[in-house]
Amino acid sequence: MPYEYAGREVEVVEMGSFLRVFFEGKEIALHQIVKNNEKGKYVTNKEHYPSSKNITIEDILSRQRGKMADIGDWTLEFFEEFIRQEGFKRYDYRSISGIIALKERFGAEAVDNACKRALKFGGLSYKVVKNICEKGISNLPVYEDESYINEEKTELYRDMREYDKLLEMGELQR
Repeated sequence: MPYEYAGREVEVVEMGSFLRVFFEGKEIALHQIVKNNEKGKYVTNKEHYPSSKNITIEDILSRQRGKMADIGDWTLEFFEEFIRQEGFKRYDYRSISGIIALKERFGAEAVDNACKRALKFGGLSYKVVKNICEKGISNLPVYEDESYINEEKTELYRDMREYDKLLEMGELQR
């Protein structure tokens, strides 16, 4: 029934497969009765909510985008990647709410750095960001484009073509 009537005494009348709700003789709601095999199920008419409760997922994400931006640039980038990922579902915004809440516990800088680290390693989840914050590793450096190949020529350096020659001679085997 409409929120304006919450806490008031109403009359409910069953008519066939419907419930009619009256207040002071005026019908204020009509609901279909849930079938017996659907025990525990209920029907919600969103028109009965106050307008402040009728927000869309786009409204929620827009608010969250602003809060993530307030934490930092990496957090905002994490947010954008998170909502773009394949399989993003309607209630995944709760993970973003969790990350926003981490700011109170760990501070904006730690959360922003944790989001940077999570992005670097492809960990787009609340749990990854939370674990980074809890383990205190959000401030560890995140290296970009590292190479583990020594590009300097030393006395140990050998041109790769020499290995091809050794293979041709039968000195090396693949």
